[in-house]
Amino acid sequence: MKYLDLPNRDFGKYRYIKINGFVKPFEVFVGKDPGDFKPALNKIDIIKPGDTLTVYFADENYKTMEAPVNRLAYYIDKGRIPVFIFSPAQFYMAWFVIAMAIIIIIITVIGRVKGRII
Repeated sequence: MKYLDLPNRDFGKYRYIKINGFVKPFEVFVGKDPGDFKPALNKIDIIKPGDTLTVYFADENYKTMEAPVNRLAYYIDKGRIPVFIFSPAQFYMAWFVIAMAIIIIIITVIGRVKGRII
């Protein structure tokens, strides 16, 4: 499924949902391959045209305003049934990187105090 010239990546891993009253369609990543940040819940293919959906998404910022699609959908419900929940793995990866940076800073400071690092 394609929308405009998007995605410029593997288009089998993306779905596009257009909501009435919302300017941009939502781009939802549904990749399942090893190494992908696959969604925690993916029943997106049960959505049919005309279904009533509730989409929970983050506010856009200056980096995402120019994009032709909204990539910030976190949860999508069809009625009261959840059909999409994004992967929390992205947040875990971010916290891991932050923790590693802090550990490296602490090791560097201790090494400088002990005189082992110039």
